[in-house]
Amino acid sequence: MWARLDSVVARPVRFDGAERARVIAYIDALSRDLLLELVRQLNRLHGLDGSLRFWRILLGHWIQRYTCLLFHRWNAVQQVLTEHRISGTIVLTGSPAGLAGSDTVALVWASNDDLWNNTLIGTVLGELSCPAIEYRASSSMDDASACPASGHSDGGDSRGLTRIVDFVLNTLQREAGSLVISSYLPPLQSMLLSMRLGDVPRLRRSPPVLPVAVNAELRTANRLDPGPHQGFAAYARTMLFELLPTCYLEGFESLQRQVDRLDWPGSPRLIFTSNNFDTSEVFKLWAAQRVEGGSVYIIGQHGNNYGTASYCPSETECLETADAFITWGWRGARASCRPAFIFKTCGRSRAQWDRDGGLLLIEACLPHLFDAWDPYPEFALYQQDQFDFVAALPEEIRHLLTVRLHAEHKKKSWGEVARWRQKQPQVRLDDGTTALADLVSRSRLVVHSYDSTGILENLALNTPTVCFWRGGTDHLRPSAVAYYDLLVRAGILHNSAQSAAHKVTQVWPDVDSWWGGTTVQDARERFCHEFARNIDAPITTLTRLLLETRPSGSRGRDSTEADAQADRA
Repeated sequence: MWARLDSVVARPVRFDGAERARVIAYIDALSRDLLLELVRQLNRLHGLDGSLRFWRILLGHWIQRYTCLLFHRWNAVQQVLTEHRISGTIVLTGSPAGLAGSDTVALVWASNDDLWNNTLIGTVLGELSCPAIEYRASSSMDDASACPASGHSDGGDSRGLTRIVDFVLNTLQREAGSLVISSYLPPLQSMLLSMRLGDVPRLRRSPPVLPVAVNAELRTANRLDPGPHQGFAAYARTMLFELLPTCYLEGFESLQRQVDRLDWPGSPRLIFTSNNFDTSEVFKLWAAQRVEGGSVYIIGQHGNNYGTASYCPSETECLETADAFITWGWRGARASCRPAFIFKTCGRSRAQWDRDGGLLLIEACLPHLFDAWDPYPEFALYQQDQFDFVAALPEEIRHLLTVRLHAEHKKKSWGEVARWRQKQPQVRLDDGTTALADLVSRSRLVVHSYDSTGILENLALNTPTVCFWRGGTDHLRPSAVAYYDLLVRAGILHNSAQSAAHKVTQVWPDVDSWWGGTTVQDARERFCHEFARNIDAPITTLTRLLLETRPSGSRGRDSTEADAQADRA
């Protein structure tokens, strides 16, 4: 569409090398400052005395995304105004209060929404004194600035038999028992864990928050004071109460009532989750209150990047809030990191795959747009690598290829299907709805084109795997590089599409012999021992790790603002 217009695409916001490291450090420091200031405000507003840890359990992940997202929008607009002569622009009218969503997930999905971003960028333009802003009502929507609904639900199975069984099990629950929820273990293994902990196993779900209307006057009255801060630091404070989820402001009493209605243990000795620590608001408030009362709070690893990526803000938040962080094998610098095993494949010996099957290429999709830099340039290169990989395959292998698109590709703006149809019309596409295990079972070789949880699962299950991406180990922390180098030397990991395609072509006639060779198996086993470990008696081991963890209280996390400033200095 743009190619047919007299247009210029602005330079993307990018930070490379040392500059990216400085940006990350700045965002981390500002996020902590904002949280400290927000804690005082929310405690006063809701009549609470919640600790920094209490509020970090609730808002730590959200505020990291908030700061990154605003930092990007601010720099994008500032860069355009600096590098181009702007005669004017259009902002769709609507109350800035419409930027607030109901929960954490709402911000994630709002970051991709054009109308929401138009409204947010309008606030940046105003702060930076952009000339000739034309405010125009949208004819297609009642409220152009309204934050999109999160579409998030943690479930709550409504099937009659399940509800009856759960009601009966609830009568056997102990007030001082444990709560295991969304453990990332297979269902049977999760139930076994609950029994080993001495509890009745239940299939619990954290309910979604109830929607509450935005109160613009309340938000304006509680806006953070920018104080001596200027530029982006002042803007981030000004906007914090404009974007804060309604469940922590207007809807906090409603959220508390949802917590009060839960039939979960009143004073659990321990709480364990691998999924609900980020976006499950009802669970987080329930857990934060129990932690304040002395319950042990333990988080399990959720997928890849933990222990490997040089920048993993989710890992930082987990380590700051949990009494223990159970990993899939790696041992971090903190004593609270406890190595265990890969949860997702627990109880499975190895995957089923077809020695005479096809080739499976597993795709990423465009990331959510809440990072501090633009993902589009890198994703455009990623997409081209996918086409190059397919083009480098012999025709007989290409004929047996299935490209498995990410399940969320339909919700993003990249248009993968149209791009594939234009570049490689003969390729078989799976839209992401087929169970991955079914696709693997029909394949003789699986190719991952990004550093993913799927690689850890495949290697743990000893499934023949090739992977490739640009930059090789550039995104990794130094402690992880040596283990990925093992995969490189074994021919599993490649830093170019052409190299990966050459390896697939080379081993295709006899994948078994290559994959079962000493070099590959030694590399796989050493890598998995660190990042996707398989062990004997995994549930026994996990039970021991959970039970030996003791509550740490604030563990120094409730430092004053002066302490925080001293740390930064």
